[in-house]
Amino acid sequence: MSRSTKNVICLVGIFVVITVVRNLRTIFNVGNTGIEIVLPLLQSRHFPSPTGGENKNGSIPFMPNRLIHKGEFGLGHRLLRAATSFHLGRTMGVVGKIKFDWGKCYDSSNNTNTSQQQQQKDATGISIFPYLFGEDDWWLSEFNQTLQHGKTVFIQNDVWGYLPTQTFLDHRIPLEGGEHMHKNQSGPFLSKISSDVSFYRQLEERFQYRDKIEEFMEKYKFQNHQVIGLHIRTGNGEKAHFLQAGRGIVNETTFFKNLVDLIGSTVTETTNKKNTTTNPPLLFLATDTPYVVSTISNLTESIGIPTIVFPQIRVPDYQGVTFSAWVGNGEEKCLLGWQAMVIDMLLLRHADILIAARHSTFTQSLPLTLAMSRNRNEEEEKKKNHHGASFCEVSDDATRMSCFQNIPAWLFRDNPQHETNYALPVVTSTTINSTLSVHHKSLIFLPEKEKLPEFYKLMEYVSRDDDHEGERRTMSYGRRFNPRYRNQKTSDHPGWNFT
Repeated sequence: MSRSTKNVICLVGIFVVITVVRNLRTIFNVGNTGIEIVLPLLQSRHFPSPTGGENKNGSIPFMPNRLIHKGEFGLGHRLLRAATSFHLGRTMGVVGKIKFDWGKCYDSSNNTNTSQQQQQKDATGISIFPYLFGEDDWWLSEFNQTLQHGKTVFIQNDVWGYLPTQTFLDHRIPLEGGEHMHKNQSGPFLSKISSDVSFYRQLEERFQYRDKIEEFMEKYKFQNHQVIGLHIRTGNGEKAHFLQAGRGIVNETTFFKNLVDLIGSTVTETTNKKNTTTNPPLLFLATDTPYVVSTISNLTESIGIPTIVFPQIRVPDYQGVTFSAWVGNGEEKCLLGWQAMVIDMLLLRHADILIAARHSTFTQSLPLTLAMSRNRNEEEEKKKNHHGASFCEVSDDATRMSCFQNIPAWLFRDNPQHETNYALPVVTSTTINSTLSVHHKSLIFLPEKEKLPEFYKLMEYVSRDDDHEGERRTMSYGRRFNPRYRNQKTSDHPGWNFT
């Protein structure tokens, strides 16, 4: 081979290498956080993303800004804050992706000399969120592509700029704009609820074990029953904050007996009002305490209502709840525990009447939001003979129950036409109807009436193109526990107009 021929081959080889590298750079971006896949179409072959995010030509030639939410504590607690971080990311308009970090299930038997927090940090187990939902890094819709600079916003637990509904109630915070805040579908409150619906529907679609739910519903013929979804949270031996928050049941024997009697009389009353043949009742029970299953089953059997539960491994009686009791106790048991909790939630959301025996984030997150957002057409109404309200709250002694037909009626308590009160006979004979209404502590997060200064600092940071060396690429937003209104006395502001 001549020298000139070798030179030509060498030049061709260099050209091919350069071309390949250039093409690869359209697929990968290299930044301070490592290699970022920037083709959602490639990603979607493995993890379909209903939120979209791709350019018209099907490629993403930039490093997206990313919001990371670190979830903590129980499932309902995490979901309420994850939904809120999802809303924050959407309303910012400059965040391309959101990532949910729920930690890992791992075995700490060989690492007993370090704290639980350090064990979680060092864990090499299986990440919880992707185990449940297939992907923990989602594309958001409707973001400004020109302002994507590979920035990261980190939020741990509480989301800055949002408050639980109960804080608005306790502190009687006046709202500028009046009815626009909570009556208008495009207002900040109801648009947040709409965002929550979107988030929870995506979770349901992404859940990796939906076949188990479908098989269970088919086995017990949900479509042929008036399904009553009942959630009872007793704490299963929890102390400290659970008891301090007044969430325990004083006399369980009396409470459970009253509760079942109340459910029985409610079913009878709604059937009589409907004045038609109704599908037979079926009670689906979700609880954190094993002995509650047999207790409720025996009581409902005596009034002719069968009780069913989803088969699952449970934390033994009085040994705490799943998210904390099985941390570090091996991958399999921990993951199955999380799986069962999500299944319970998704089965509750299919109930015709969803009952919260005690106030809990478990019911006020996904189950409440999706159960009350169902679109029931005439055929579905006729097929299942729906009646009554969708979501019910039980009094502390289980002698009264209030039911609501939609989220605004439950949230603002200002529409008697969409609220129905039930009570045991001993109560109705001695109490006027206006005092029958039951109000649980409301835990759904709503945006504050005004954007905080920290929000504008966040927007400025994320939107700014700082590509020079040494610029920080991650910003923490807010605190783990939002201090606003925390440990402050409740107030009685004269301009209060929440409800």
